[in-house]
Amino acid sequence: MKLSGIAISSIRQRKAKAAFIVAGLVVGIAAVVALTSLSVAMQEDLSRRLQDYGTSVIISGKSESLALSYGGLSVSSAAFDIRNLSQNDLLRVRSIPDRDLLGVVSPVLLAPSRADGRQVLVVGVRFKDQFRLKRWWGQRVGEVNQLMPYRGRKPQRPDEIVVGNLVASQLGKGVGEQVRISGKSFRISAVLSEQGSQEDSLIFADLNRMQEVTGGGGRLTLIEVGLKSQSAPVDSIVRQLRKAMPEARVVQVGQVVQSNQNVVGIVAKFAAGLIAVVLVVGSLIVLTTMMASVNERVAEIGLFRAIGFRRAHIMWIVVVEAVLLSLVAAVIGFVIGTISAAGLASRMAGLGGTVGLSPRLGGLAVLLAVAIGLLGSSYPAWRASTLDPTEAFRKVV
Repeated sequence: MKLSGIAISSIRQRKAKAAFIVAGLVVGIAAVVALTSLSVAMQEDLSRRLQDYGTSVIISGKSESLALSYGGLSVSSAAFDIRNLSQNDLLRVRSIPDRDLLGVVSPVLLAPSRADGRQVLVVGVRFKDQFRLKRWWGQRVGEVNQLMPYRGRKPQRPDEIVVGNLVASQLGKGVGEQVRISGKSFRISAVLSEQGSQEDSLIFADLNRMQEVTGGGGRLTLIEVGLKSQSAPVDSIVRQLRKAMPEARVVQVGQVVQSNQNVVGIVAKFAAGLIAVVLVVGSLIVLTTMMASVNERVAEIGLFRAIGFRRAHIMWIVVVEAVLLSLVAAVIGFVIGTISAAGLASRMAGLGGTVGLSPRLGGLAVLLAVAIGLLGSSYPAWRASTLDPTEAFRKVV
C-alpha cells in the first residue's frame, strides 16, 4: 500500500477525530473567506462610486434630523421639514466664478407621500438630468454582461414615474401599472433593478408635477451638481458654492466615498488579523488531535518501523493525513464563507459590490489550510517518527 493510501485508511478508521479537525478548521476558514470577500467587494464598490461621484456635489439646507443618501452613500443630514431651497438658489449656483466648469445642475424635491396607502418618499427630479448624473442607472461603456439597470423605459410624460425595486415589490406593481400618489394618478414607466441602496425604497417623479401635487411652488430640497470634467478643481468649486450660499450645506460626494474607505480598511485589517488567529488556533487543533491519534497508534507505528518503514515514511503518513483533512476543510470553508459573504452583502445597504466564487480567495483558503496542516502536524509527525519499535511493542504489551 502506498503511504498516501495508509493516511487515507487512517482517516477512515478515525472518523470522529477527522470530523473534529475538519469542523474546527471550516469555521475559521469560512470566517476568513467571508470577511475577505466583503472587504474586496466593498473596495471595488467604493472605487466604482468614487469614479461615478468624484466630481459630484450636493447642496442642501442645513438640518440635523434625517440621513439622506446619494447612490447609497450617506452625504447629508436633513429632515422632511428641512430649510428649503428655491429656484433663486439655482441662479446662485450658476453665478460662481467657475460656473463654466459646471455640467449638470439638477434640482430635487423630497416629498413624503402616500402611494396606494403606503408611506413612501417621492423624489421630484428632472429625469433628463438624473439619467446624466446617476450613471449607475445606465449602461457602462465597455462593460459586458451588464444587467439592465431598470425594466421599462425612461419617463416621457409628467405623470410617469421610476420606482425603486423594493417599493415596486411592496406595492405589488410593475411597469405600465398605475399608482396613486397623494391622490394623483401616476404611471410606472420603469422599475429600477436592485441597487443595494436607499434608491430601492424611493419613487422618482417629475419635479414640476410633484411641486404641483405638494403645492410647494418652486420649493426645492437639494441641488445636485455634476462637473464637466474629472479634472475639474472640485475643492475650489465647493468653496465658491459655500461662499455663494453660506446658509446651505455643500458636500463633495467624492469626499464621502473616500471617508468610507476607512471602514473598508478596518475590515481588511480585521480579516488579516483573523488569518493569523485562524492559523494559530487551527494549528493547535491539528496538533492536539494528531498527537492523540499518534498515541492511539503506537502499536501500528511500531509495526511499520519493524517491517522497514523509515522515519521519513512515518512523518509523511502523519503530515499527509493532516494536510488532506485541512484541504477538505478549505473547500467546505470556502463555499460556506462565500455564501455567507453574499448573504451579508445583499443585506448591507450601499454595498453594490457583487460577491461570487473567487479563484484568488479559493487559493488563499487552500494555502491557509496547507499551512495549518503542515504547522499542526509537524510535531506529531516528528514524535511518531522517533518511536522505537521495541518500546512501542512493550507499551502495547
